[in-house]
Amino acid sequence: MLSEEMSTVSKPLVAITMGDPNGIGPEILAKALSGHALDPYCHPVIFGDKTVLEQAGEGRPGMPPLYEISGLDDVDPGSHAVPVFQAGCASPPLRPGSIDPETSHCAAVWIESAARLALAGRLQALGYGEDSPIASNDTNAGRNQNRRIDIVIKTADEGATL
Repeated sequence: MLSEEMSTVSKPLVAITMGDPNGIGPEILAKALSGHALDPYCHPVIFGDKTVLEQAGEGRPGMPPLYEISGLDDVDPGSHAVPVFQAGCASPPLRPGSIDPETSHCAAVWIESAARLALAGRLQALGYGEDSPIASNDTNAGRNQNRRIDIVIKTADEGATL
């Protein structure tokens, strides 16, 4: 049983970037949110497009409700709904599986916004998802290298910069 002091400690805000709306990021993120694996540990804040994520999670059992925020001050830590921050970048019409400069731009805006807030100390962690491959996805070997989970913890004195 948690001590009373520990139970009053708020869970950290963790940024998760959705990736390119035309890619597989929205579906992977919807699956992860539906599993509720993060619930005991943190409050996820999604940097992406709420409508796209809702479409990706449609019909998925356990998919939590989403709500749009205009900044981190809008996060409701008592809610079971998940906040989504578009960071001023509304996705253009989707063409799943296609490369589109506008949707790729949105993915970059979301990563930059999350990174800036993390570096400013407003977020406690940042997840990059499909936006940070370590190898090319053009080959099976490269795709296999990218099927990983890396956790990197940097403190401010280690020179975490954008």
